[in-house]
Amino acid sequence: MLNKNLVFLILCGASLASTARADDFQLTGPVIATAQGNGVDLNISTSGSAPAAADLPRYRNAANWQIMWRAKATDAPTRVAAASADVNSPNQKVTLHVGANLPTGDPRSFLWTVLFLPPREMAAVPAVFTSAALNAPVSSSPGPSHKPAVISAVQAGGTPDISLSGTFLAGGNTKPIYTLQEQASLYYTRGSGILGFIPGFSSAVAINQGAEPPNNRTRFDPDSITGALSLWRVDPIQKGILYGMETKIDVLNGEFARTDPSSNLTAGFLTNIVLERKRLTANSFFVLHPALGLEAGHNLNSPSSLQGTPVDLSHYGAIFRGIAGADAVLAYAPGDHSSTAFSITGTYRVRLPATDEPFVESLHGKTIVDLTTKARHWVEVDIVYSPPAWKYIGLTAKYQYGSLPPIFSFVDQQVSIGLLFQAKQNGKPAL
Repeated sequence: MLNKNLVFLILCGASLASTARADDFQLTGPVIATAQGNGVDLNISTSGSAPAAADLPRYRNAANWQIMWRAKATDAPTRVAAASADVNSPNQKVTLHVGANLPTGDPRSFLWTVLFLPPREMAAVPAVFTSAALNAPVSSSPGPSHKPAVISAVQAGGTPDISLSGTFLAGGNTKPIYTLQEQASLYYTRGSGILGFIPGFSSAVAINQGAEPPNNRTRFDPDSITGALSLWRVDPIQKGILYGMETKIDVLNGEFARTDPSSNLTAGFLTNIVLERKRLTANSFFVLHPALGLEAGHNLNSPSSLQGTPVDLSHYGAIFRGIAGADAVLAYAPGDHSSTAFSITGTYRVRLPATDEPFVESLHGKTIVDLTTKARHWVEVDIVYSPPAWKYIGLTAKYQYGSLPPIFSFVDQQVSIGLLFQAKQNGKPAL
């Protein structure tokens, strides 16, 4: 009898030791909340080596995680869905990104609860983790206030809300040529908005995009300026590869070019269809966002010439365009994915006018102006490298081809190299 009990204990000990060796990776907690890019990152500490190859995609499956937050311990919890989950073994943590239905304010001041529910085929048990605020003792004296940052670095696979790039070209028999491009989409994030739409402002400026040497003068003449009062809405779907939709409505949009001058007043919308982000390696991602929209409005003035060429624009009035295209991002982000180290971003837009609009093209030193409904294509490819210490600044190489409103002056195969500043607005709803 003694021998049988001894054998049983030995077998149990061996089984437990084997299990411990097979499951070196452990979720230990607590949950640390940080504002990152377009949402909140919840970081859970881990111990041990990297998870087994079969378990790694299970930890990275956002459907296996449940998250809730409370303003204080007595409040009813608000459940939110994880947009993505990542395992960073070198930094000993699991990071869950949440991008919708978030509290307003510093995420560190809220109480977070995270539940991991492993699938049946996984040799693990459910685990619950709470934020450090839940475990901290209550203090009667107020601590220092932490005002959340307005902007943050763009995460891997993300698109910036603020982008400013500049290039410089110098050479023999030419004055220096500068090009400047700005894009911004900033929104009021403290309210719930109207029907899910929050108000804001968007702008885009392109200066000297078609400048070519030799150039006998240096000037900043905007080729395309747009500024709009906008509304922004996010619709999570999360079915198959369709992750959701992001819609921007331009309630009032102005299109300007100072050189002629030309100006339009339009309104419209653009919907980006957000597809599931494709992970290529542990630190690289590919994202594709098809886009579809409409623009309608009226021409405010009809100049007698465009870029020095006489033109009859007396019949140019109503504006109605369809828009289609896509944005694609290939990004590499080492470490905790809090910023992008290298990215290739491609943007394609085609505007399909239903009414005649001007189209300006220079061929062999001669400017040709047409009033036509031909499709207006725009292609831009940006290659950006940001050194590890430069989360907001990067070196960029830019390729552009096509035309932009209001006069659709054609840019033919232009390549430039310069500096880029880009950032993400914190608290803006996103997927």
